[in-house]
Amino acid sequence: MLVERTRFIDKFNPKKIWIVKQYSCGHYYVNQQIAGKVFYRKFQRTTKYHLNDIGVFSMEEINHE
Repeated sequence: MLVERTRFIDKFNPKKIWIVKQYSCGHYYVNQQIAGKVFYRKFQRTTKYHLNDIGVFSMEEINHE
């Protein structure tokens, strides 16, 4: 199963980074990193609609793995 990990910088707080993992089967997982610390221990499962609704995909992408 292929995993694509993308990081986005929050447009309101530049210290916050959204880490989005997308699996080849279409599942999305999200986590936050604030000032270098990971906010949650595990990635939270979510949908593409929810990520688009909170505006993650409109944020600046910093790297792509």
